Amino acid sequence: NLTKPYEGIVEVVNELYQKGYLLAVLSNKREEYTQQLIAKFFPDIRFVDVIGESDLIPKKPDPTSAKMIADAMMLPLRSVVFVGDSNVDMITAKNANMTAVGVSWGFQDVHTLKDYGMDYYVTEPKDLLDLLRLLNKKE
Repeated sequence: NLTKPYEGIVEVVNELYQKGYLLAVLSNKREEYTQQLIAKFFPDIRFVDVIGESDLIPKKPDPTSAKMIADAMMLPLRSVVFVGDSNVDMITAKNANMTAVGVSWGFQDVHTLKDYGMDYYVTEPKDLLDLLRLLNKKE
C-alpha cells in the first residue's frame, strides 16, 4: 500500500514514451504485483513488457528475461539501456550485454553499482533524458 514511484519518475517515463522510446519493466518482485503497480502508476504507457518474478523465468541476474525484453523490442542487446538501482541490476545488464545505468535514488550507492559493472550513473530521473540523448548520438 505504501509503494509508489520515486519523485520525478512518472514525468520522465511519460516523456520517454511521448518521444517514442520503447519501455519495459523487469522486477524480481512477484509478477502479478509488479503488473498491478505499473498499471496503477503508468496507466497511459504501453510498455513493451512488464516482467516480474514467476516460476516460468529465472530471476535476475539471469539474463533470460532481459533478453526476452530486447527480443520483444526487436533491438540488439547492446542497444538496450538497462536502468537499475542494485548490484543485481548491473549484473543482469552485463550478463545480457546491455548498457548498465545506475541511479542514485534507489537501493544501493554509486560505489556498489560501479563495482558491479555500471556504465553510466544518473543522480536525478530527468538526467536519464540527457543520457539517452547522448547515447543516441553515439549510435
